[in-house]
Amino acid sequence: MIKEIPGISDTSAQTIISIIGTDMNQFPTDGQLCSWAGLCPGNHQSAGKRKTGRTNKGNKVLRTTLVVCAHSAVKKKDSYFGEMYKRISKRRTNKKAIVAVAHAMLKTIWHLLKKGEKYHDLGADYFEKKEREGKITSLKKKLQRLGVTLTPDQLAILDA
Repeated sequence: MIKEIPGISDTSAQTIISIIGTDMNQFPTDGQLCSWAGLCPGNHQSAGKRKTGRTNKGNKVLRTTLVVCAHSAVKKKDSYFGEMYKRISKRRTNKKAIVAVAHAMLKTIWHLLKKGEKYHDLGADYFEKKEREGKITSLKKKLQRLGVTLTPDQLAILDA
């Protein structure tokens, strides 16, 4: 089931399952699993300023395995994790982007094990679609605030 995720080999899947198990009742949320694994970003603030964002210490074997899997997952073209890496590495360092991809992979693993579903990739265009929908919603709200009413035909053009 988790072998379907890009970047996760048979050996990696066995390692991950042997460490976290298949029963996700011990981790009520995906965030708790990520925190236990040491893949959550740090949140150190003082006087309203963000200090270092180091990740916490966690299970070293699981963390290392997921980082190695993330390295191979970002190399797959037209995948969600590859696009996620590209977007984050533009703003942050490459290592931080890899840890973010490993974090997303672990969250995906939690959801797959919790719900017992198969993995389906969101695709490389996921972020573009999401951004487009957000812009359309924002523009609709701005037009409503300006007092402009849109006809159903105009709304259909925006949604297309």
